[in-house]
Amino acid sequence: MKYTILSSMIFLAVTAVAQQRVALRDGLIIDPESNVAYVMAVGGGITAVDLGTGQARWTSDDAAKPLSIIGNVLLSQVEPKNLESRRTLAIAGLDVRKGGETSAEGAAPLPLNVQASVDETLEGRFVTDARAEDGNAVISWTFIPSARREARARPRQAARDEIVGKRKITDPPSGRLRLDLITGSMTPLSGRSDVALEQQWSLMADEIAPTNKPRYRSADGRHVLESHRIADDRTWEKYRWVISVRETGAKIGVIRSHVSFAPFVVRGSVLVFETTPYRHGGGEPQPAKLRGVSLESGQQLWAIPVREIVRRAPPPP
Repeated sequence: MKYTILSSMIFLAVTAVAQQRVALRDGLIIDPESNVAYVMAVGGGITAVDLGTGQARWTSDDAAKPLSIIGNVLLSQVEPKNLESRRTLAIAGLDVRKGGETSAEGAAPLPLNVQASVDETLEGRFVTDARAEDGNAVISWTFIPSARREARARPRQAARDEIVGKRKITDPPSGRLRLDLITGSMTPLSGRSDVALEQQWSLMADEIAPTNKPRYRSADGRHVLESHRIADDRTWEKYRWVISVRETGAKIGVIRSHVSFAPFVVRGSVLVFETTPYRHGGGEPQPAKLRGVSLESGQQLWAIPVREIVRRAPPPP
C-alpha cells in the first residue's frame, strides 16, 4: 500500500471544524452528529453502525481501528500485516460521506524497540490517538511493553545501564506525529505523547442529589447512570440501571443488566453501551458486543459483535 495522498477530497475535512469525539473505549468511537458508532469488526476492518437500528451503514477493510473524526474524515490505524510492517505506524483517512472510501494515507517509522498493533499482544499494548490541530492532525502513540517482554529485556538493559552509567528509564516509549491531511505526509513532533492510557470511569461526586448508590457519567457527560444491586448471584441480571439527565436529574429510563456498570452514551431514546465477553450458565461464550437498549421499554433493540482488543488469555509458559 502506498502511503501517499489518494485524492484531494480530504480538503473539505481540513477546512471543517473537528467534531466532538465520544469514545466508549479505545477503538470504539461515537459520532454524535451522524448518530453512528465506528467499531472494530470481529473479522477485521471497520464498520459504521447506525445507533438507531444497529444496522451497518458501511464497512472498510482499509483500516482496523477508529481513532478520531475530523470533519468528514474518520482517522484510523491500519493493522500491520506482518512483522516488518509492525515497525511502521500507518494511518488511513476514511471519508464517512462516501461509504468509508479511503481519502488519504500516511505512515512513519517507529523506534526499533516498538511494535505497532491494533490490539494487545504478547509484546505489549500500542495505544494511538488522533486530534485536530491547525487544519491537520496530530497522531500520538505510546507503547506499553508487557511484563513478559520487560522480564526478557531487563537483564540486557541492566547490563547496558551499568556500563554507561545511565539511569533506568521507566516511562514507556511514545511519540507524536503531524499528519498533513492534504499530502498524507507524517512529520515527527517534539515532546512526549499525551495519549490517555486508560479511560477512567470514576464515581461521580454528589452533583445532583445525595445518594448512596454508585453513579457514573456518560461518555459525553450529558447523562448519569445510577447502579442498584437488586438480587444475589442466583439472578443473572442482578443490577438495575437508572438513567437520568445530568443537568436536571430527570429520569429517562430504567434497564436490567448482568454487570454493575458499562461505559455508555444516550442517543435519542436508545442507551448504547458495550459488554465484554462472557458466558452465562452452560450457554455458548458470548463475544464483546455493542448494544442498543430502549429507554422506553428496557428491551434490547440490537446487538453487534465487536472486536475485542484486550488480551484475556494467560501468556504461554
